[in-house]
Amino acid sequence: MKKYKLIKSYPGSPEVGSIAYTSKNTLADAHYNYIIGEDGPFQCSWIPKKYVDNNPEYWEEILEKDYEILSFGYIGYSEEKSPYTVLNKQINGDYHLGYLSFTEEMLLQRNHCFIHSVKRLSDGEIFTLGDIVQHKNRLADESLPDIGPITSFETVTYDFKTLIVSYGKRFHNNMGVVHKVIKKPIFTTDDGKEIFKGDSYWIVTDRFYNVDIVKNCTSNRVKKSGVHYFSKKEAAEEYVLLNKPCLSALDIINNIHTIKCNYDSDSLKINDHPSLYKLVKQKLKKD
Repeated sequence: MKKYKLIKSYPGSPEVGSIAYTSKNTLADAHYNYIIGEDGPFQCSWIPKKYVDNNPEYWEEILEKDYEILSFGYIGYSEEKSPYTVLNKQINGDYHLGYLSFTEEMLLQRNHCFIHSVKRLSDGEIFTLGDIVQHKNRLADESLPDIGPITSFETVTYDFKTLIVSYGKRFHNNMGVVHKVIKKPIFTTDDGKEIFKGDSYWIVTDRFYNVDIVKNCTSNRVKKSGVHYFSKKEAAEEYVLLNKPCLSALDIINNIHTIKCNYDSDSLKINDHPSLYKLVKQKLKKD
């Protein structure tokens, strides 16, 4: 969003230091709102864009913001934010929706669009709605806002270099003091899934071969020997089928003619051999 400062007066101009800008309250695309004086109060006044855009010797563009908008969310005319279409910034700086093309200024002024992701220019960090963030000094000062997912990005009406990040249920901070929380997995399951705090997973013990679920994983959880961890119940059950001792020599002798295994197969999955699979399932049900 463009913003200009008056650096030299001309007949009929506001006082030097006045700030001209666009907002959702701007009367028309051909005008800027402006604040009288650098620190003056907001005035319900406007000035033709041509006076500002075509006179750089009087109006100096302010390029102070520490963020770049990367994408917008478009919700059409729905009152809900979900579902929405993500409009990514193109090489020329515009945003495309089908055959339509929009500038950043146009989307910021539309009620059915919202900022979806931004880049902080000072360090290149990218923030997207839903990212988990906290105040950067949170660990040193317990009185500062807690952790939470980003719920919105908002430009400040009178100071467009500032972007306010809202996260959690009630926290709002300048993007410059927001720190992205990188979630670290507590452990990785036997089937390759990373488990984070609060996740659920399934376990099987080598002693009893019972399939049990563990809910709301805690940060101090550690893997134990003799216990196998899985992200899905089906993976845990397959481990039991493949590993629980349940067939005797007599079982094999009595069923040798019905067990038709493909010994040339490289597959190690029991359900690739239906006859054997059926026999093991029957034995496990009896246990």
